[in-house]
Amino acid sequence: MTEEHLKTFLPIYEQLFAGSAIMPEFPYPTHIEVIRSLAKALGIKAGNKQLDDKAKDKVADYRLVNEFTNEIFVYISKQFGTQLSKTLRQHFTLYLNEYISLLSTIYADGLSRQNMNTILSKTIWSKYVVKSIESAYGLLSGIKPSITTLFSAHTSCTSQTISWLEDHEAGWTRFYNKLDKENKAKIKAWKEAEHIPDVQSLVSLQSWSSGPWPEQVDWQKVRILLFIAMVIDRIAKEEGASLLFEECRVLSWGANSTKTFGELVSEHQQEYKNRISTLLPLIGEIQEGLKRTAVKIEGQFKYYKSALAELELQLSVEEHKSHFSYWLDWHKARMYVLNGQLEEAHQFYKLAFDGCLFRAGINQKMIIEEAIVVVAASLGKPDKVFLKHLKNAQLMFKYDIPSVQNNKSSNKFSDIIEDWEVQNWKASFFRVFPKTGMFPGANIPNVKANAGLNILGDIDAIKPDYRNPNRKLKIGGVWKKLILNWFGLLKWSRVKQLKGF
Repeated sequence: MTEEHLKTFLPIYEQLFAGSAIMPEFPYPTHIEVIRSLAKALGIKAGNKQLDDKAKDKVADYRLVNEFTNEIFVYISKQFGTQLSKTLRQHFTLYLNEYISLLSTIYADGLSRQNMNTILSKTIWSKYVVKSIESAYGLLSGIKPSITTLFSAHTSCTSQTISWLEDHEAGWTRFYNKLDKENKAKIKAWKEAEHIPDVQSLVSLQSWSSGPWPEQVDWQKVRILLFIAMVIDRIAKEEGASLLFEECRVLSWGANSTKTFGELVSEHQQEYKNRISTLLPLIGEIQEGLKRTAVKIEGQFKYYKSALAELELQLSVEEHKSHFSYWLDWHKARMYVLNGQLEEAHQFYKLAFDGCLFRAGINQKMIIEEAIVVVAASLGKPDKVFLKHLKNAQLMFKYDIPSVQNNKSSNKFSDIIEDWEVQNWKASFFRVFPKTGMFPGANIPNVKANAGLNILGDIDAIKPDYRNPNRKLKIGGVWKKLILNWFGLLKWSRVKQLKGF
């Protein structure tokens, strides 16, 4: 794509990819897609418009993850009690953290969404479904149905659970027999798999009895068992459920997965790697030559520009371009930076950023880190919308920690980025793109930043005074001094570790 074509098509790309319903397929589900799937399985907020709107928005505010999660588990707590809600939330949090660690590091080039769903079913989806049920069972006293029997691609789990209650729960049959005609018909429809129970029906189940409730039913057990059955039956309606259920059965028997997530991803990628094997020498040459620190020689800018155009031509088949386009845009962007053309680089980083999200594993981190210093340095007034998206992605994938202590989602720039951060990114430009790596004759950017006093480099030399932890310490030179107590410095030291200074 030439610079002229880029200027023509960039507004169209931005419209298509800025969270609209029309967007390309990307392998990893977004965090909010995961939450929407959970809400749907739990029978909660299935038609929530905001959840639906944000599900495939790759740059949705990272704080929405916690907001949507809170809504779900507060609802569960109100309907089924704090113990079940707390247990399920603990496992969901563990799942989400593990999932983020995978999508943030393992690239998924060459995989379709269907491939990824298969791998997730074989690994962390099945693992956390079984763990969640085991923990929910731990809240119940007495005997329970075998977890292995819950997962059947052919039989309703609710039906099996009601049959189990008839055989094992004292008072259930008496309760059922005394129901009025309408409520008896509801339970009969559940057992015959004509309908799946809803949450409100399960919560109000005990009140259906005509009283004075002599049935001696363990209602906590009944509600939780039927709730689990409802969730499994709702999942069973989704594509790929039979594979997930098979994996859950295997895990419930005590077997462990024979292959890791990364190994399964690599297996799926092998065919793709074989198809592009003839292009690997050219890909390697471009990647090596456009390293940020590699010394360049005269004429290489034109050479690599031509090499990228040739590679793009070879990847013209849509199957290849959909998996490889972000890499091309990334290296075009880097090429322009190294030639001092920051405006052109800025536009290609936008394309590379969009293409890499929820696809490129650790490459996402590198693209974001390069783009953020280029955007901060390339304009008199930096592109705040793009900077906000870049920072948000850093936080969503846990590549960075928040600088603004605001837990509520917001569209305001200042609610996610502070002014000093922009100056620090700008000041980092020549650290990320050393002048020694520029092309001969490049227009070296005139980058000046008001980064202020950097106190972090002195922290390691400061010795704590344990007897006087609130003793004031003076840091800085003649013009600028900062007074902190040692506990404040300890906090900054922790920030330094987390941010990788």
